[in-house]
Parts: sequence; C-alpha cells; structure tokens
Amino acid sequence: MSISDVFKKVGAPLRNTRWCWGAVSEDKAVFLRVWANDFRRVGEGQTVQVTFRKLFADDPENLGHKERLEQVALIAAGAPSYCIVCTARDVDVLPRAMATYDSKTLFVGGDLLEIDGEAWLQLEDRIKINDLKKLEPSTAP
Repeated sequence: MSISDVFKKVGAPLRNTRWCWGAVSEDKAVFLRVWANDFRRVGEGQTVQVTFRKLFADDPENLGHKERLEQVALIAAGAPSYCIVCTARDVDVLPRAMATYDSKTLFVGGDLLEIDGEAWLQLEDRIKINDLKKLEPSTAP
C-alpha cells in the first residue's frame, strides 16, 4: 500500500501526490504526514513538529508548506487531527525521501503548542487505522 493509499483509506485523499504533506477529509478531520525524527517530549507528553517556517523562510511559496499552514490553522480552530508517521532515508538530505511509513496506526493529535516559532502538535493516543471509523460520530438519524 502506498502512502497515497493510506490517505485514501482514512478518507482524506491527497490533492497532489508529489507535494502534499497532508489532507483534510470531507468531515474536516486533518491528516498530517509527520517525520519520526521530528518527535519531542514536552513535559509528560509527546509532541511532533508540524510547521517548518524557518526552513521555508526563503521559499514562502512552497506548496507543501503553504498547505500545511492551512491545515494547522484548521487544527487551531478545533478540527480533529491525526498523524501518519514516516521515516526518512536520510534526515539531513532535503527534500527528504521516505524510507518507510506506518500504514497501520495513527497518532491522534491534541493541542497545538508554539515552540521556537514553530507549531508542535501534542499527541494524545495511538490508534489502528481500522479503528478510525469507530471514533467518528454516527451520521445515522
């Protein structure tokens, strides 16, 4: 299964498979691709960096980062969020190439934190992708 297939499976197909870093489902849940090496413990909890303003300061028109900022704004406004964890082949080479990704589980996002001018997402839980539909509110009348 490709990473694009994972996004389709969760109901949030990528708008563009080359430059998208995440997607939003029809019910406005945000699904973010995050890098395993961007996790950090803050207090008792785990967080992951979700913006890279400093890295893209000289490239403000970068499509992936512009879209990510829109997705982070949705999370800040209360949208539920989930993270698909990817591992880079080499974390020091940009743009990063993906070595692996977790196609079976998601991290459930919580509050956003501002750390050193970047947005970090607190991680609340880890769930199986197949259990995602069980968490969503019923649409039955």
